Amino acid sequence: GCSETIWTTRRPETVSRRRKGSNEEEAVMSIIRKLRHVGLGSILAAAAFGQIAAPSSTMAQEFTIGVINAMTGVGADLGIASQQGVEPFVEEINRAGGINGMKLNVIFRDDESNPQKGVTAANELIQRYRVNMIMGTNLTNVATAVTPVVNQAKIPFMTMATGSALIDPQKFPYSFRTNIPTALEAKNLVDYAVSQGKSKKFGLMVDTTALGQAGADAIRNALKTHNLEPVAYEPFNPADTDLSPQGFRLQKAGVD
Repeated sequence: GCSETIWTTRRPETVSRRRKGSNEEEAVMSIIRKLRHVGLGSILAAAAFGQIAAPSSTMAQEFTIGVINAMTGVGADLGIASQQGVEPFVEEINRAGGINGMKLNVIFRDDESNPQKGVTAANELIQRYRVNMIMGTNLTNVATAVTPVVNQAKIPFMTMATGSALIDPQKFPYSFRTNIPTALEAKNLVDYAVSQGKSKKFGLMVDTTALGQAGADAIRNALKTHNLEPVAYEPFNPADTDLSPQGFRLQKAGVD
């Protein structure tokens, strides 16, 4: 199973299960429409002040968000930082009276930087805890595996991953993102490097994850707009601790 951390206002086994009904479905769709226009902090703040509709208080006593992130493994720094950012916001919202009078409940799950563990966590949050929303998945390879599961359940999914393919209104209508996609990151990086006039020979040192490969493709595409191609490509595994061989080969290729 997945390692877990639960931050909740009540014991896990008493977390209220959402009951399917037209009112709740309408509430979820209202949340989705608003998510298209606001950022992560604004989402929680808007919810706290009643700007985002939540399930009827007669149907639920809590608004429950499941957070799936890497608390261990190669992506642990991202997951730990995310939890440290979410927890104070939850406390602030609940001090202000919660969401439409309901307590905000957050359940954290550690995906261990592993896509399959992320899927297991998503299924648990959806089926056992009946969460109203899922957030997290900083790692693109985990997000790629989790996205279809959450969208099939038809609940809002706010991913922190940057992989461009993760946001597709037709294929994944319940997925949203506040950070910029990989393609835009690559464009900004390449445009800046080229504008400085000091770099003509670009080399790529890319990890072997889905994010790394998507990033490599995005960099290549951005270079093409300047009629450039990378002169060298060196992959590495996220767990590698010595990248000297790749660095030496890039140096030998003459990269700037």
